[in-house]
Amino acid sequence: MLRSSVSAVVLNYNGGPMILDCLASLAAQQPPCGQIVCVDNGSADGSVVTARERFPQVEFIELGRNYGFAGGMNRAIDASSGEFVALINLDVTLGPEYLAHCVRALEADETLAGVTGKLLRPDPSDPPILDTTGHIVYRNRRAVDRGEREPDVGQYDSDTELFSICGAAPVLRRSALEDLRLDGEYFDEDFFAYFEDFDLAWRAQLRGWRFRYVPRAVARHYRGGTDSKASTFILACNHRNRLLVMLRNDHPASFVRHLPGIAYTELRATLHMLSRRPLALLLAWAQFVRLLPRQLRRRRVIQAGRKVGWRDLEPAFEPYDYGLRAMIRRARQRAAVR
Repeated sequence: MLRSSVSAVVLNYNGGPMILDCLASLAAQQPPCGQIVCVDNGSADGSVVTARERFPQVEFIELGRNYGFAGGMNRAIDASSGEFVALINLDVTLGPEYLAHCVRALEADETLAGVTGKLLRPDPSDPPILDTTGHIVYRNRRAVDRGEREPDVGQYDSDTELFSICGAAPVLRRSALEDLRLDGEYFDEDFFAYFEDFDLAWRAQLRGWRFRYVPRAVARHYRGGTDSKASTFILACNHRNRLLVMLRNDHPASFVRHLPGIAYTELRATLHMLSRRPLALLLAWAQFVRLLPRQLRRRRVIQAGRKVGWRDLEPAFEPYDYGLRAMIRRARQRAAVR
């Protein structure tokens, strides 16, 4: 039995049958979570109507338009009441004790802002294929899913403290979310979608909060889309938001120390987009410039509230392998999911 109250919130946007599977896995949690909230971001596929009929115990909120992940999740969190809040992507199905394992870890350590479990790909592989076990954060400021596309052979079966965790199925402490709330927002709505989980985690680290991976909590994550299929708007969000994360959270001394890797990574990303999707690159830069005054103000607030020095966070940024073999391996991994 859990001592604490738990709310699960799901953001739906044209979720089709996936939202039904997601809500079914939440309804089957043992012990049951105290509240399930589903916020619909203006779906046009009728999925919210079907979900309402199938799950009368779920609280549904229809927003009427797409507020993105950040805006939709902010409204979902506001509608929840639990001491802990599980943010569940509509393309995730949880194992029956996922929430219980995560909440027990949070109950045991009051310095934890959030916990994630082991997320697997849905493929019926043996051994199963990993989706994420949290983030690895590199010195070039790339945050990538730890273990992604690797066979799960027990290499990530230990509880691990992490700098950042994936936003697909984290369980977060409400008091930490309130501590990080800025201009009334938990996730910055200028981001719309992508990198908002990394931004939240970095802000939490600056405030002295921590994150943990708990492998006993298991879920399946149905990822969709690749860069080759993504819209111009989504590609622009990705590029712009990566810059915004650094602008808001980085310390000048740490940034300069790691500048060669950051500059190299940004140059490669810029040249790649310029050759493949130049309109997305121009849109990203235009949006970044438009948001700059507000984000500089928010940076001042974030940095004024930091409790942890930049040197204390330096060990969390791992060296990035720029070798030819590593680049070929990463290219093959990307191609394998297309």
